[in-house]
Amino acid sequence: MVFLASLKFFAKKNFILLSLALGLFGCNQQEFYQKDNLVPLAKATPTPSAAINTDLNADDIANLVDTSSGSGSSDPSSSSGGTGSNVGTGDQGGSLSGSGSGDNSTGSNSGSGTGTGASSCTPISEVERYTQNETSTSKVDILWVMDNSGSMANEQDALARNFDSFINGFLARNVDFRMAITTTDASSTLRDGKLIGRVLTSADAAANEAAFKSDFKTYIKVGTGGSGIEKGLHTSASFLTKNGGTFLRPDAKLVIVYISDEQDQSSESVTNLLNSISGHKSSLAGLRTYSIVTTVLVGNEWETIGTRYMDVANRTAGVVGDIHEDFYQLLTNIGDSIIDLIENFAVSHDPISGSLGVTVNGVVQTQGWSFTSTDRLVKFDNNFVPAPGAQIEITYQACQGANP
Repeated sequence: MVFLASLKFFAKKNFILLSLALGLFGCNQQEFYQKDNLVPLAKATPTPSAAINTDLNADDIANLVDTSSGSGSSDPSSSSGGTGSNVGTGDQGGSLSGSGSGDNSTGSNSGSGTGTGASSCTPISEVERYTQNETSTSKVDILWVMDNSGSMANEQDALARNFDSFINGFLARNVDFRMAITTTDASSTLRDGKLIGRVLTSADAAANEAAFKSDFKTYIKVGTGGSGIEKGLHTSASFLTKNGGTFLRPDAKLVIVYISDEQDQSSESVTNLLNSISGHKSSLAGLRTYSIVTTVLVGNEWETIGTRYMDVANRTAGVVGDIHEDFYQLLTNIGDSIIDLIENFAVSHDPISGSLGVTVNGVVQTQGWSFTSTDRLVKFDNNFVPAPGAQIEITYQACQGANP
């Protein structure tokens, strides 16, 4: 009687060695890792993402945000300061939040740090400068980084099917956008940061919306024959190095959306890669990253938690979505967040509570604006929106060495 003796995976998505009493046989990589052909394992006990740091480099672990404290807002029009809103980083003394007081003119908050970081925060002064758009059109350059390894066919299909939920808001608001697609495959110089298809623009959508959407849905299905060693952070940096001169516009926000069911396996640290990517903009405020990744293990043997992608999204005040969730809602949320970004004024780092100030054409603004710490945006009330061409300056203090 022939029976199974042992089964062992030596490397994910590369090969399977099945030891049998009567011999050995192989399996086609792409066929095996199509999820429709797999029987999932029993559901694993969910693991909190904060505990999954083993795949991060030492400096990445040191820079992870300590989210143990609460958050709030610093509204200058508030009659009281309310609660502090700025969460410190793990290596900068932890939380800077706490209850405080304020007045009608400043809405300032004060609070004491309660985090568990290695050292106290050393404040440094930061400033962000903007010119209000002369037109109602906002600009954004969006890079999609799609995992093209053997297990991603379903997710590529899901993104294509639900793309309309992402793009329709841009079309309705006349957003001036460019979009490009690359993969997580860095196995060769040719594949590393390769442009898939062509750059798609808002002008393409205006000329023929149906054709534009069809092209994107075709391009985003990048296939499943790519390397099983996914390096999405590295390939996004490579794409910008190779194509930044023609793809990026100096007056546009840069947005990167990562989609992968596995941890990023780039050899460089998250900090170095993020520095390389953000170096294409004048400040970190010009960059926002989003990650649709595995955040909780659900029993699929081929998946790992994407802590490095999540770290990058958190550092740039982006959104993290779980790849097992409904893509319609995920893409809707990301699209709305991007529109919010380009219609308001971002800061690069988490301000120390009570330190934020806003001037328009050199005049201090004591009312008519608010700050949301979750997305690091200064938003003007409808009756206080600066006129076209106005100079907006946002000053604040941040912890020295704040992410990235």
